[in-house]
Amino acid sequence: MTTSTGSTPKFMLEELNALSAEGLGIHSVVDIEASASGEILRAETVVQPGGGGGPLHRHRFQEERFAILEGEIIGRIGGSRLRVRAGETFVVPPDAPHTFSVEADQPARFITEFRPGLRLAEFFAQLFWLADHGHVDAKGRIHPLQAAVLARAFPREFFYLPTIPAALQQAIARPLAALARRRGYTADPAGLAGPAASVAAQGNGNAARGDDRRVSHPDPSAPADRRAIEPGELWENPVTRERAVIVELPWQNSEGRAVAELTALPGARVMGEHLHAGLHERFSVLDGELTMVRDGRRSVLRAGDSAHIEPGVWHDWWNEAEADAVVRVEIAPGERFVHMIETLFGLAREGHVNSKGMPSPLQLALTAQEFSDVIVFRKPSRWVQRIMFGALAPIATRRGYRATYPSLSRTTMAPRPTHAASG
Repeated sequence: MTTSTGSTPKFMLEELNALSAEGLGIHSVVDIEASASGEILRAETVVQPGGGGGPLHRHRFQEERFAILEGEIIGRIGGSRLRVRAGETFVVPPDAPHTFSVEADQPARFITEFRPGLRLAEFFAQLFWLADHGHVDAKGRIHPLQAAVLARAFPREFFYLPTIPAALQQAIARPLAALARRRGYTADPAGLAGPAASVAAQGNGNAARGDDRRVSHPDPSAPADRRAIEPGELWENPVTRERAVIVELPWQNSEGRAVAELTALPGARVMGEHLHAGLHERFSVLDGELTMVRDGRRSVLRAGDSAHIEPGVWHDWWNEAEADAVVRVEIAPGERFVHMIETLFGLAREGHVNSKGMPSPLQLALTAQEFSDVIVFRKPSRWVQRIMFGALAPIATRRGYRATYPSLSRTTMAPRPTHAASG
């Protein structure tokens, strides 16, 4: 990452279009055309209850403007607090100490504008990556050595402390950044420089950009995998640490039931609290133990214990023991569930998920909509998911994402050997 004070290139804005930080409760969709000149950074943003702009800070050169579309925020400038509701605008002059928060029970949706935009999209991408990978504390602060490196790389975009002159902060950051780099800190933790450098090396032509960007999803035109699925196959998610051996497929019994023997390695965890609108799910522990939350009630299932998850019940599970948990899992009806698992496990195996096993926001927008009859995640709220996925889905489709992929769809595209139906 250089210390250029120009604007974020348009091709990079397209890569950064959907900025998301679960750790800060923020999801933003950047207006690429408006922001490409560097004169403005405009984004539609949704912030969850309890989320916000972190500690009090100031932007040396940018005016920041919040136009509230739904919900409300609490804006702070210096010691003043202002409740800003739908239809109202909150304006922060350059160099004014400020922050904001969502203190109501509902998310807030608003248009954010920074003038000039400069390279703020890149700077936000770094901050959001740090938040999503556990490098931000409960108050939204990053490690001082990491902050020093970012301050030197983004001198016109950095969030300066309100009580120390910016010039002095830059002077302090200079030796700290040198120390930080020796200790492995970088101004590009999100890994943006690699794609940018490869595109720059190839010139600015569209073909070069298309060939050298990071591949962020499977190839939608790849040949379909038409190998028949057979009992005894092992399906693995290396990120969530789940290994499932198929016992019975939905088209092998009259109930449409899918059965697998799941091995949850120590530290294994499903992607997040969720419900199945129309499915029954049963966990029967064969060995080890599985921690489970059902409708807010936590329990530990041990060998011989079972749990039946009825449709519409919020639940979550993980293995916090030091030994594997072996669990028989039954889903009915199971065909759509099997296709969803095939898709998500495949995305994880090919490196298209984050450290929690979640796909990128663009991928998730399509896949979550496709399988909304199978699974709904509790966070963010359904209202936010509808807004966010509705906004991201057309962008994702234009960029080559698909809800499912032929190479990860044996459930629907492969032949099904004839088996006698069992009860």
